[in-house]
Amino acid sequence: MPTDRIPKESEIIRFDFGGRYGMWTSDFARTYSTGKPNDIQRRAYRDLKEIQEETINAIKPGILAEHLFYVCKNAYERRKRPFLCPILVMDSALKFMNIPCFGRVTKL
Repeated sequence: MPTDRIPKESEIIRFDFGGRYGMWTSDFARTYSTGKPNDIQRRAYRDLKEIQEETINAIKPGILAEHLFYVCKNAYERRKRPFLCPILVMDSALKFMNIPCFGRVTKL
């Protein structure tokens, strides 16, 4: 919800947009810092980047969707990060939008 509040120094701001045209849907999000990121923010960015890279590197022809889900989930857990949502978005060409959509043993 839009407000008149002015962001404070080093605050994280997230923009998340979505749209629909007929049967097509789109979504993108961007996250910004209003200043120099603090140590907690830098660690969170590092961890999430590593988790994303680890999950992407696990993609191989024939991998089960369930396996990829657990690669990501386990990467969060090893870094003691909460795994709150089973959504994996790798890039614009390859999206896993909730593993149950594929079935737990769908080969990718």
